[in-house]
Amino acid sequence: MELEKTVLPAIAINNYDTVDSILCDVIKVLDKRNVADLHIMRKLRFIPVLVEICKRIVVVPKNELKHLGKLMGPIIKIINIFCTLRENRNYML
Repeated sequence: MELEKTVLPAIAINNYDTVDSILCDVIKVLDKRNVADLHIMRKLRFIPVLVEICKRIVVVPKNELKHLGKLMGPIIKIINIFCTLRENRNYML
């Protein structure tokens, strides 16, 4: 929910460091590969928030492109972990 508050209300991300720290915390939780956590993540609609971040690559100002690009690594890692469950892969499709 904290990530959603940071990303969705505004057109631009105001604090890339906060978003990065949230994504790193999520990766720490997901690295345990707990099936329940992956189910909860799907129910919280966490992935659409990550997709919204990815879509901003087209409209981000040139001076923020480096910061947004830095977020892509953790986002891809989270999606990769998320897709280890078959139900989550179906959800992504």
